[in-house]
Amino acid sequence: MSGFLLNSLLNLLGKLLVRASQRDRNFRAALTRDRTVVVAAGDVVHHFHIQNRNISTGRGMPDSFDCLLRFDTTGLALRTFMSRNRANKIVEGVLAGRAEIEGNLMTLLWFEGRIQQVLPLGNQMRPPARFEGAYTAPRDDIAAAGQITREPAVDGLDSEWKAAWVQREKLSMLQTASDDLQKEF
Repeated sequence: MSGFLLNSLLNLLGKLLVRASQRDRNFRAALTRDRTVVVAAGDVVHHFHIQNRNISTGRGMPDSFDCLLRFDTTGLALRTFMSRNRANKIVEGVLAGRAEIEGNLMTLLWFEGRIQQVLPLGNQMRPPARFEGAYTAPRDDIAAAGQITREPAVDGLDSEWKAAWVQREKLSMLQTASDDLQKEF
């Protein structure tokens, strides 16, 4: 029974990810690389393939993958994916030896973030709020303002400051802009 439920959940998750990759600009912006993530538990194997900012999904093991998350039981996988703290449950499973990760762990964490976008079960990451009166210019009405040194803006280095000119010549980026010969790395 848990195998059927896990398969159904992964199918639903796949449909949500496919739809988001087709319609949501913010979601598509996160799909920057081609990669394949596989979730396996018992006889349930499901893969999610990202290519050209689109997601396709299917059952079975693909020829190659970037990350494979394998659970000992379908029940554990189902409880993990239904949990409010999926990432914590995955880590707990790996540490307990009941789950295994093959491939790039960062890909798995990235994929968990995409799941959170389409199936928000846990604590949501909120975008930072811009408060009224946010710091946009120096303030002189607070006590700390007197302790902050503010130098006037300048267009170039002082010609008398020899050490600064020596250090400037070592910067590759400035040498490129000035058409000077590049040092070999």
